[in-house]
Amino acid sequence: MDVTFSIPEAEWGESPVRLLAWLVDEGESVSAGENVAELGRPGVIGYATAPCAGKVHKGAVPLSSAVVAGDVLGWIAAPARRAKK
Repeated sequence: MDVTFSIPEAEWGESPVRLLAWLVDEGESVSAGENVAELGRPGVIGYATAPCAGKVHKGAVPLSSAVVAGDVLGWIAAPARRAKK
């Protein structure tokens, strides 16, 4: 199952921020809560984090793009869960 990751509204509010850097490579495995992208506005730096463990797939947001809370940066291809017997 793919899970999107986006600009966290609770941390950034409604004002635009910039995508400053990707902290992981395409297809790299990450843990839940791991920082995947660096975000910022003048005087403030923060991060978008992985909502779950899996492999990162970056979206089509170029570096230095202005983004707002809720904008999707990419998705995590989460490992399939086994059905309970």
